[in-house]
Amino acid sequence: MEPCPVCTLDELLYPLDGCTHKLCLKCAKGVCYHAGTCPFCRAEFSTSFKTRLNTTPTSVRDIGTEVHDRIQAMFLAAGNNVWAYGDRKNKGYWLYDEHTQSEIKTAIEGGAATAVGTACGCSVTINVIQKTQENHSTGAIRRTHVLHADTRLIKGIAGMPRTPTRI
Repeated sequence: MEPCPVCTLDELLYPLDGCTHKLCLKCAKGVCYHAGTCPFCRAEFSTSFKTRLNTTPTSVRDIGTEVHDRIQAMFLAAGNNVWAYGDRKNKGYWLYDEHTQSEIKTAIEGGAATAVGTACGCSVTINVIQKTQENHSTGAIRRTHVLHADTRLIKGIAGMPRTPTRI
């Protein structure tokens, strides 16, 4: 598998609309939300593609089991202390991706108050003391949480849903 050509971190790639390029879901959502076009060829995304991308794309459902397995691995690797942010309806949590988890851990170990990472394709600053996340492009602030055990309320990793039947 090749990594995402934008963030170079994720290998679960999602096909874009109107062109042959693929991005990880976090980057695809970010590009769709902020630009509405492919970052490489500038092909415009259709309204139906934007709607599908913001719900649960079919090809993402197909990788849901792999997302579920990544969630389990994150809890094992982190000693059951995994950082997450609440969904918009406060009915569940999205885990930060592995790279952002690492940035948060490094910040905490170094005594820093903040870490920079991504959430759903958007650049964010996570304040580990106040437990908040600020979106760089919108200024929106959301609460963050440290989850100590896998729960039924985890929706997925940074916008990539896990298979509903495995929750």
